[in-house]
Amino acid sequence: MEGLESNHKSKKGRNKRLLLVKSRLVSQSDKIFKHHLIRSAFTGIVETGIMGFSLLIAIRVFDASQTHKIWIAAGVPIGFILTSFTVFLVSKSDFKAGFIYCFLSLGIGIFFLGAAASNHLLLFVLCIMGAKILSAQISPILIQIYALNFDKKKLGKNISYFLITVSLFSGISSYLFGKVLDHDLNLYRVLYCFMGFSSLGILFSLTQIPSRSIKKAKNNNPLKNLSFYYKDKLFGWMLTMWMFMGIGNLMTLPQRIEYLANEKYGLSYTNEEISIIVMVVPSVMSVLSSQLWGRMFDRCHFIPIRCALNVLMLIGIVLFFNSSSFLWLSISTGIFGFAMGGATITWNLWVTKIAPPGEESAYMSVHTTLNGIRGIFAPSLGYFALDYLNMKAFSMVAAACMLLSIVMLFFVWRHKRFA
Repeated sequence: MEGLESNHKSKKGRNKRLLLVKSRLVSQSDKIFKHHLIRSAFTGIVETGIMGFSLLIAIRVFDASQTHKIWIAAGVPIGFILTSFTVFLVSKSDFKAGFIYCFLSLGIGIFFLGAAASNHLLLFVLCIMGAKILSAQISPILIQIYALNFDKKKLGKNISYFLITVSLFSGISSYLFGKVLDHDLNLYRVLYCFMGFSSLGILFSLTQIPSRSIKKAKNNNPLKNLSFYYKDKLFGWMLTMWMFMGIGNLMTLPQRIEYLANEKYGLSYTNEEISIIVMVVPSVMSVLSSQLWGRMFDRCHFIPIRCALNVLMLIGIVLFFNSSSFLWLSISTGIFGFAMGGATITWNLWVTKIAPPGEESAYMSVHTTLNGIRGIFAPSLGYFALDYLNMKAFSMVAAACMLLSIVMLFFVWRHKRFA
């Protein structure tokens, strides 16, 4: 009898300890989630300066030439090409992923402050390119942090909350910054100072987020990861699909600002209106759709999700360059933004579906490197095409690339690694 009571008390003690450990883990998980949200809020503000806002200032403040605009558009792609080297160097060190992210954020902040102090177009372009190149290094670093912090089965759901926060703060800041520029173009300096300090604000949240060193590289060649392109047939096929889809999308991105801001196209919208059409509306729609796409990424087959996103992006592109009214331009970017809510999730996380455990950063570095290659020549291809085509015909070329990517997806629909 005494033995039974002793066993019962022992079990109760173990249960209490298990509940206590579980409670602490939940509390720690909530704390990590909160700091990721803080990081995402600052990231949304910083992205405003990284994306179309820099091109708008180059056109309106500095009257940038086509060459300078191409270089601004090429900043992130150049950075993507360098990600294989970044992952290789980081994996050879003992630095944690969080520390590397802090270093990158610090650099972005310094470049933004440099852009704020710029009096000449060349210096402004170099500072913006520097910030964009550093921002492109974050993706393969961040995916390692995500893989450590969150359950793989709930990754899409959790990341969707962060992307919603990024889009929300990006949309709000884009709208407010546009109004500020309409009041006085020279206030871009104040705005870039604000964005620079926001980049530094990311450092605070990162100090509270656990991370670990990236898996050690097994070779001494930073480009060896690119061999996954032909060694892993499915991975190579998907990267080719992404190449066509990316060209169709990326060749149109700088042309949206050009279409709305350049007087030769006869629209000449105000800075506030351009901010609303190109940045605010897509951000709002991305916020509204991210939860839906995040849950679908966790629960549904990947291929039909990616097909649906490509179709929506195709519709948004064609509609945009065949519209001139504020309403239809906003509807087109709204459709595109709705798709981008899911496209951002799938772009960041799709390698987790097929990469071997621990190889996520290596696979992601290949993905981002190829994204960088197409990102450099796609905007140039867009400007070149417009020397011979009008905007409507140009949109059809982009749509053809998107359509080809959709067809490619059907060939791997039933592949077991996506099941």
